[in-house]
Amino acid sequence: MPTTQQGRAERSARRPSASDVPESPGLVDPVTSSSPIPTFAVDLDQRLTLWNAAAERTFGWSSDEVLGKRVPPAMIPRADRAGSAERMRRALAGAAVTGERVRRLTKSGDERWIDIYAARTVDPDGRPIGVAVQLVDVTERVCLEAELLQTQKVAAIRLLAGGIAHDFSKALAAAGVFAERIRDRTHGSIAEDATSIVDAVESGQALSRQLVGLARGSDAAAAVVDVRDVVGRLESVIRRLVGDRVAIEMRLAPEPVHARLLVAQLEQALINLAVNAREAMPRGGVLTIGLRRVTDEAVIEVSDTGVGIPSANLAAVFEPFFTTKATGQGTGLGLAMVRGFVENAAGRVAVRSDAGRGSTFSIWLPVVTPTAGSGVV
Repeated sequence: MPTTQQGRAERSARRPSASDVPESPGLVDPVTSSSPIPTFAVDLDQRLTLWNAAAERTFGWSSDEVLGKRVPPAMIPRADRAGSAERMRRALAGAAVTGERVRRLTKSGDERWIDIYAARTVDPDGRPIGVAVQLVDVTERVCLEAELLQTQKVAAIRLLAGGIAHDFSKALAAAGVFAERIRDRTHGSIAEDATSIVDAVESGQALSRQLVGLARGSDAAAAVVDVRDVVGRLESVIRRLVGDRVAIEMRLAPEPVHARLLVAQLEQALINLAVNAREAMPRGGVLTIGLRRVTDEAVIEVSDTGVGIPSANLAAVFEPFFTTKATGQGTGLGLAMVRGFVENAAGRVAVRSDAGRGSTFSIWLPVVTPTAGSGVV
């Protein structure tokens, strides 16, 4: 007979580690079936032996579709497939995976952000039989964190921009006065140089106004306007801006579409989008400006047939000071101003683009019904 000490040693050798999860149908079924956390388990061949109801709801695949098979390949983005395989190897080796954040896709292609928790499962004798995995959906938290970060960033940029604009405007005003005096009192090359200084000052003042527009919040007085009229009035200005190589198509709603906004900001936003479109079409093309009403929103779309925007840059195009132009050729404020205007008007803005086929910027603004005292502009 084995001694007491030998018996203890044998039991100790069979005891699972802290990262092992015992296989127990009586424990697994009621807990996992009712858990709000997506949970699945795989065997040593990495074939699914468990796929609970929460996993079905979150990712869209039913248990009948996946049990006995590997985790659906479409669920794991290509960029994380090597990482996913490495996590599975670690778990099978006995190392618990605790809260690693990854991106996963649903059956319909929607993106979800997930914190992964995984551990090895063992049989009653302590032998590995697979891996159990819980996927905590943190998509909402990730989105909220991103929105908070963006809000803080924009607030800081606006504060900085306001201070710069104030000091910049004072310096430019003084320079402009002296340049105009020199131009008016001299002739020849000196007067021409002074005129160039005046032009440069005016360009600087335009930049200063952009900075002020970026820094200004929504406290300025807005008015109820017919967006169709505002867009229509800008057509001649935009035609001069884009030049003869670019054809313009105006597709405006047949009826008035009213929104509450700052007219100057809408005009500046459309001019900025038109200038961007012109620069995206160096050999010419078509600029289309449309306005339509969709339920309770006015939708303004500015489309070009230009070079398009690289997909890697799409998420950053509305960031203040983001630009792909060479140093000195762009401030990176144009689209930031568009976003600022839209936010002030309680709207939203988006862009879609195909490389080599052009881009479309869409602005959605809440529609309002003018009243007798609304002072429609």
